[in-house]
Amino acid sequence: MNKEFLKNFQVNGTPLTDEIIDSILAENGRDLEAAKANPGANGGTGGKTFTQEDVNRIVSERLARERGKPVDDERERNLKAREARLDCRDYLDSKKYPAKLLDLLDSSDVEKFKSAADAMVEGFPSIMQSAYEAPPPYAAGTGTGNTYGTDAFASAFKPPKI
Repeated sequence: MNKEFLKNFQVNGTPLTDEIIDSILAENGRDLEAAKANPGANGGTGGKTFTQEDVNRIVSERLARERGKPVDDERERNLKAREARLDCRDYLDSKKYPAKLLDLLDSSDVEKFKSAADAMVEGFPSIMQSAYEAPPPYAAGTGTGNTYGTDAFASAFKPPKI
C-alpha cells in the first residue's frame, strides 16, 4: 500500500489528511511485521516445509494409531464365532460326545466349551449311551422276504419262478 493510493480516499467528501495516511501506513507496516513473525496467528500459512523423514514419521504414527484401534466389524465377529463353533464341533467329534452338546453349551470360547462338555459327560454319563448305540442294520419292513403282496401291479414285476 502506498501514500498516493490512500490520497484518493475520502471521508464525508473530504480527502484523508497526511497525518491519517501516515498512521494507516504505520499500522499496516506493524501488521505485516507481525504476520511475518508469527504466520499462523491470523490463519496464514506458514512457510514450514516438511522433509521426507518428517512425512514418513507422521504417516507411521498415524498408521500405528489406526492399527491400534479395535476392529468393530460385525463380519469379523461372525467369522470368529463360526471358527469357534467349528473348533467345538471338532472337539465333540474327537471325543465321541453327542453333537447335541453343541446346541446346549456356549461355543464362543473353545476352552470353556471343552471343560463344560467334559463336566457334562462326567456328571451325566447316561448321555453317552446314545452316542455309543449303533443304529439297526435295516429298518423294519425291509430286507429279505416277500414284499410284493397281492397287488396286481407288483405281481407283474415279480421275478419268474424257476
